[in-house]
Amino acid sequence: MDNLVLINKEDKIIIQKAAYIEHGSYIEIKGIEIALWEIPYGGGEPYLVDKYGTLEDAISNMNKLT
Repeated sequence: MDNLVLINKEDKIIIQKAAYIEHGSYIEIKGIEIALWEIPYGGGEPYLVDKYGTLEDAISNMNKLT
């Protein structure tokens, strides 16, 4: 993955490929939980793809989605 955008919110960190995404995937880190979410093409509510034990696994699977 060449570019990453990190967004630090009050209780979580979000990692995504662009500053703004309408569809695609992002990683959400909340405490020790690392979750991969996907926003359907054309918009809609994000859905959980899976949870991972490492950030590397989450990034690897994120790259497989897009």
